[in-house]
Amino acid sequence: MIHGVYHMSPPQFRKALEAGVFGENRVELLGGIPFIMAENPPHILTCLRIQLLLLALASAPRWVVGKDHRLKLGQWLPLPDIVILRGPDSIYGTRLARGSDVGLLVEVADSSYAKDSGPKLRRYATSRIPVYWIVDLNRRLVEVRTRPFGKGKNAGYARCDIYQQDDSVPVELDGEEVGRVAVADLLP
Repeated sequence: MIHGVYHMSPPQFRKALEAGVFGENRVELLGGIPFIMAENPPHILTCLRIQLLLLALASAPRWVVGKDHRLKLGQWLPLPDIVILRGPDSIYGTRLARGSDVGLLVEVADSSYAKDSGPKLRRYATSRIPVYWIVDLNRRLVEVRTRPFGKGKNAGYARCDIYQQDDSVPVELDGEEVGRVAVADLLP
Protein backbone atom coordinates (compact mmCIF):
# COMPACT_ATOMS: atom_id res chain seq x y z
CA MET A 1 0.00 0.00 0.00
CA ILE A 2 1.38 3.41 -1.00
CA HIS A 3 0.79 6.35 1.32
CA GLY A 4 1.09 9.92 0.22
CA VAL A 5 -0.57 13.25 -0.10
CA TYR A 6 -3.61 13.41 -2.33
CA HIS A 7 -3.49 16.27 -4.84
CA MET A 8 -6.65 17.84 -6.25
CA SER A 9 -7.30 20.23 -9.09
CA PRO A 10 -9.45 23.31 -8.35
CA PRO A 11 -12.49 21.74 -10.12
CA GLN A 12 -12.09 18.53 -8.08
CA PHE A 13 -11.78 20.58 -4.90
CA ARG A 14 -14.94 22.60 -5.68
CA LYS A 15 -16.86 19.36 -6.33
CA ALA A 16 -15.64 17.93 -3.00
CA LEU A 17 -16.73 21.11 -1.20
CA GLU A 18 -20.16 21.00 -2.85
CA ALA A 19 -20.53 17.31 -1.98
CA GLY A 20 -19.80 18.03 1.68
CA VAL A 21 -16.67 15.88 1.77
CA PHE A 22 -15.06 18.18 4.34
CA GLY A 23 -18.17 18.58 6.48
CA GLU A 24 -18.40 21.91 8.30
CA ASN A 25 -14.63 22.44 8.25
CA ARG A 26 -13.08 25.50 6.66
CA VAL A 27 -10.80 24.11 3.95
CA GLU A 28 -8.49 25.72 1.43
CA LEU A 29 -6.56 24.30 -1.52
CA LEU A 30 -2.87 25.19 -1.49
CA GLY A 31 -0.75 23.83 -4.31
CA GLY A 32 -3.22 21.03 -4.97
CA ILE A 33 -3.37 19.93 -1.32
CA PRO A 34 -6.53 20.49 0.74
CA PHE A 35 -5.83 21.92 4.21
CA ILE A 36 -8.36 22.04 7.04
CA MET A 37 -8.06 25.36 8.83
CA ALA A 38 -8.16 25.39 12.62
CA GLU A 39 -10.15 28.07 14.41
CA ASN A 40 -10.14 29.09 18.03
CA PRO A 41 -11.82 31.95 19.94
CA PRO A 42 -8.84 34.39 19.78
CA HIS A 43 -8.58 33.84 16.01
CA ILE A 44 -12.32 34.29 15.49
CA LEU A 45 -12.43 37.46 17.61
CA THR A 46 -9.43 38.97 15.81
CA CYS A 47 -11.00 38.32 12.40
CA LEU A 48 -14.24 39.93 13.53
CA ARG A 49 -12.40 43.01 14.81
CA ILE A 50 -10.35 43.38 11.64
CA GLN A 51 -13.42 43.04 9.44
CA LEU A 52 -15.35 45.70 11.38
CA LEU A 53 -12.43 48.16 11.41
CA LEU A 54 -11.72 47.71 7.69
CA LEU A 55 -15.41 48.02 6.78
CA ALA A 56 -15.30 51.54 8.24
CA LEU A 57 -12.37 52.48 5.97
CA ALA A 58 -13.04 50.69 2.67
CA SER A 59 -16.35 51.92 1.35
CA ALA A 60 -18.66 50.29 -1.15
CA PRO A 61 -19.18 50.22 -4.06
CA ARG A 62 -15.47 50.84 -4.78
CA TRP A 63 -14.31 48.26 -2.21
CA VAL A 64 -15.77 45.05 -0.80
CA VAL A 65 -14.56 43.76 2.59
CA GLY A 66 -15.01 40.02 2.92
CA LYS A 67 -14.34 37.36 5.53
CA ASP A 68 -13.57 33.88 4.23
CA HIS A 69 -13.81 34.95 0.58
CA ARG A 70 -12.17 32.23 -1.50
CA LEU A 71 -9.66 33.37 -4.14
CA LYS A 72 -8.61 31.74 -7.42
CA LEU A 73 -4.84 32.01 -7.69
CA GLY A 74 -3.85 29.51 -10.36
CA GLN A 75 -4.03 26.01 -8.85
CA TRP A 76 -4.55 27.54 -5.41
CA LEU A 77 -7.93 28.29 -3.85
CA PRO A 78 -6.94 29.93 -0.56
CA LEU A 79 -9.47 31.14 1.97
CA PRO A 80 -7.87 34.26 3.49
CA ASP A 81 -9.20 35.46 6.82
CA ILE A 82 -10.05 38.97 5.55
CA VAL A 83 -9.75 40.47 2.09
CA ILE A 84 -10.56 43.84 0.58
CA LEU A 85 -11.60 43.43 -3.05
CA ARG A 86 -12.24 45.93 -5.78
CA GLY A 87 -15.97 46.50 -6.21
CA PRO A 88 -18.71 46.40 -7.05
CA ASP A 89 -19.65 43.25 -5.19
CA SER A 90 -21.80 41.99 -8.09
CA ILE A 91 -18.58 40.94 -9.90
CA TYR A 92 -18.19 38.08 -7.45
CA GLY A 93 -21.63 36.63 -8.08
CA THR A 94 -20.32 34.80 -11.15
CA ARG A 95 -16.64 34.16 -10.41
CA LEU A 96 -14.06 33.87 -7.66
CA ALA A 97 -11.83 36.85 -6.98
CA ARG A 98 -8.36 36.79 -8.52
CA GLY A 99 -5.12 38.42 -7.43
CA SER A 100 -5.82 41.49 -9.57
CA ASP A 101 -9.07 42.04 -7.62
CA VAL A 102 -7.37 42.25 -4.23
CA GLY A 103 -6.47 45.58 -2.63
CA LEU A 104 -5.43 44.18 0.75
CA LEU A 105 -5.32 40.67 2.22
CA VAL A 106 -5.09 39.66 5.89
CA GLU A 107 -4.13 36.34 7.45
CA VAL A 108 -4.43 35.90 11.23
CA ALA A 109 -1.68 33.59 12.48
CA ASP A 110 -1.73 31.66 15.70
CA SER A 111 -0.66 28.15 14.72
CA SER A 112 -0.37 28.99 10.99
CA TYR A 113 2.53 31.49 10.94
CA ALA A 114 4.93 29.19 9.06
CA LYS A 115 2.37 28.63 6.30
CA ASP A 116 1.29 32.30 6.22
CA SER A 117 4.87 33.63 6.04
CA GLY A 118 6.12 30.90 3.69
CA PRO A 119 4.09 29.29 0.90
CA LYS A 120 1.09 31.62 1.20
CA LEU A 121 3.31 34.71 1.18
CA ARG A 122 5.07 33.48 -1.97
CA ARG A 123 1.75 32.68 -3.70
CA TYR A 124 0.28 36.07 -2.76
CA ALA A 125 3.41 37.83 -4.04
CA THR A 126 3.36 35.78 -7.28
CA SER A 127 -0.30 36.82 -7.70
CA ARG A 128 0.72 40.46 -7.13
CA ILE A 129 -1.43 40.98 -4.04
CA PRO A 130 -0.24 44.55 -3.32
CA VAL A 131 -0.66 44.64 0.48
CA TYR A 132 -0.46 41.55 2.69
CA TRP A 133 -0.91 41.67 6.46
CA ILE A 134 -0.01 38.88 8.85
CA VAL A 135 -1.58 39.51 12.24
CA ASP A 136 0.61 37.41 14.53
CA LEU A 137 -1.34 36.59 17.69
CA ASN A 138 1.64 34.94 19.40
CA ARG A 139 4.01 37.88 19.00
CA ARG A 140 1.12 40.40 19.26
CA LEU A 141 2.10 42.38 16.18
CA VAL A 142 1.15 43.04 12.56
CA GLU A 143 3.52 42.51 9.63
CA VAL A 144 2.62 44.59 6.59
CA ARG A 145 4.16 43.30 3.37
CA THR A 146 4.20 45.48 0.24
CA ARG A 147 5.95 45.61 -3.13
CA PRO A 148 5.50 42.04 -4.39
CA PHE A 149 8.20 40.63 -6.68
CA GLY A 150 9.17 37.40 -8.41
CA LYS A 151 7.37 34.14 -9.11
CA GLY A 152 7.12 30.77 -7.40
CA LYS A 153 9.84 30.00 -4.87
CA ASN A 154 11.60 33.27 -5.77
CA ALA A 155 8.56 35.42 -4.96
CA GLY A 156 8.29 37.68 -1.97
CA TYR A 157 7.66 41.20 -0.80
CA ALA A 158 10.40 43.82 -0.98
CA ARG A 159 9.10 45.64 2.09
CA CYS A 160 8.02 44.36 5.50
CA ASP A 161 6.96 46.85 8.16
CA ILE A 162 6.35 45.61 11.70
CA TYR A 163 3.70 47.27 13.89
CA GLN A 164 3.78 46.54 17.60
CA GLN A 165 0.87 46.58 20.04
CA ASP A 166 1.19 50.35 20.72
CA ASP A 167 1.36 51.29 17.01
CA SER A 168 -1.30 52.02 14.42
CA VAL A 169 -1.23 50.32 11.02
CA PRO A 170 -1.83 52.35 7.87
CA VAL A 171 -4.56 50.90 5.67
CA GLU A 172 -3.37 51.38 2.09
CA LEU A 173 -5.55 50.72 -0.96
CA ASP A 174 -4.29 51.37 -4.48
CA GLY A 175 -1.26 53.19 -3.05
CA GLU A 176 -3.35 55.60 -0.98
CA GLU A 177 -3.64 55.59 2.81
CA VAL A 178 -7.38 55.51 3.63
CA GLY A 179 -6.95 55.43 7.40
CA ARG A 180 -5.21 53.71 10.29
CA VAL A 181 -6.14 51.01 12.78
CA ALA A 182 -4.57 50.51 16.18
CA VAL A 183 -2.85 47.15 16.59
CA ALA A 184 -4.28 46.94 20.13
CA ASP A 185 -7.80 47.20 18.66
CA LEU A 186 -7.15 44.13 16.47
CA LEU A 187 -5.76 41.81 19.12
CA PRO A 188 -7.82 39.78 21.61
